[in-house]
Amino acid sequence: MGKRVAKAARRIVTALPTIGIIVDARGRVVKASKPARAARLIRHRRLADERLAALVRQARAAGHTQELSVAVPSAVPGKTPAHLSVRAVPADGHGNVAILADDRSRQHRVEAMRRDFLANVGHELKTPISAVGLLAEALQAAYDDPARVKGFAARLQQESARLGRLVQDVLELSRLESTDADEAARPCRIDGVVAAAVDAVRVQAQAARVPLVVGAPTGAWVFGDPRILATAISNLLSNAIRVSPQGEPVSVVTAVEHELVTVAVSDHGPGIAETELPRVFERFYRTDRSRSRDTGGTGLGLAIVKHAADTHGGDVRVTSSPGEGSTFTVRLPLSDPDTTGDKDNDEDGAGNGGDTGAGGNDDEGDGAGAGDTGTGTGTGTGDTGTDADDGGTGARGAKGAGANDHTEEAR
Repeated sequence: MGKRVAKAARRIVTALPTIGIIVDARGRVVKASKPARAARLIRHRRLADERLAALVRQARAAGHTQELSVAVPSAVPGKTPAHLSVRAVPADGHGNVAILADDRSRQHRVEAMRRDFLANVGHELKTPISAVGLLAEALQAAYDDPARVKGFAARLQQESARLGRLVQDVLELSRLESTDADEAARPCRIDGVVAAAVDAVRVQAQAARVPLVVGAPTGAWVFGDPRILATAISNLLSNAIRVSPQGEPVSVVTAVEHELVTVAVSDHGPGIAETELPRVFERFYRTDRSRSRDTGGTGLGLAIVKHAADTHGGDVRVTSSPGEGSTFTVRLPLSDPDTTGDKDNDEDGAGNGGDTGAGGNDDEGDGAGAGDTGTGTGTGTGDTGTDADDGGTGARGAKGAGANDHTEEAR
């Protein structure tokens, strides 16, 4: 990078829990924190947003800090932009500039969702709690009628189970909202995430006698928390299993399309009316409340999916027609290959040896190696704790899923 950035500055930027980037005098990114890469502010070792590049030039020319509030477009079309508070600070006298940014998007989004959540959760909890109370009274009144006691006890068991599922989903959603996905984010293979999600619903599928069809692996990488992503996909699979008739398959297929990784979950259930589609991701919204009671739905599963996709810079979409089933598709930004291997991103200093004589000590400047970042290699399928075979969970082909798809029969 021509002039060396101070070793201390490089280490500080790497360790930042927020967005931090160092840009050299030629406009190249030579160091970046994990949140900066997760926000996709860097592309081909340059700042992806021209407004940030202009701010760097202003700070370099003025010789002092420049500030800017900017909405950075998401990599996913139609996704709400990220709102950043950015500062560009000259790092030394050699043209190097440090960018420090705070992402304020999540705070505003979570606060809005929390207000909405508190307005709805009380009402939703009232229904099963009231039912449990009424059934307890009915049991007491029918103590001398064994047949009625048995019927009331069965309904009481159903309502208590429903209340348990609702509380579990409320806690899961609260956990997702209170957890910063960036803290646990790392490069992970989408095939391993899908395999973990399939494992989570295998017993449910077998009990419902619904075959699971897993598409061929893509080998694609995403940047995020594999546990949160697996929870989102398993929710989609669980919903699909609940609405599917016995013997009708539920499929999950991954693909790479225009810098996006897509995970599509399809079922052969009753489908959703077009007028209902815009609201299916709202908390506690149910397209058919009576059916939700029968199948055990809480109205929070899709809200959890949407929140997980949003926090990873992606989105979730649905296509459906009554009587023809539904397809829910999670779209996530494709991870920059520079963050997935030994060459762990050029902005960390790897590949810059030509500027300084290919020095081998990254602590001293621009030599090859990514020791400052500590990311290293070997993420593999260990990110999700699944087997090395991310391609699926069986070996038999399934119709309509492609020649290399795998099917896991529900026995």
